[in-house]
Amino acid sequence: MAHPFTTDFGARDFDAAAIADDTFIPDTFIFTAMAFPVLRRPKNAFAEQPIPFRF
Repeated sequence: MAHPFTTDFGARDFDAAAIADDTFIPDTFIFTAMAFPVLRRPKNAFAEQPIPFRF
């Protein structure tokens, strides 16, 4: 039985095999989605003094 091809070949779909293949190897696209809250913000958003991160 012939199966028709889809118009979208899945180039932009989520590939679960990249994560499920080897979970102990970190991928770079996972780290780009990480964010952390900034607890101490300057009064001026364009301040030139850096914000210290306290962990």
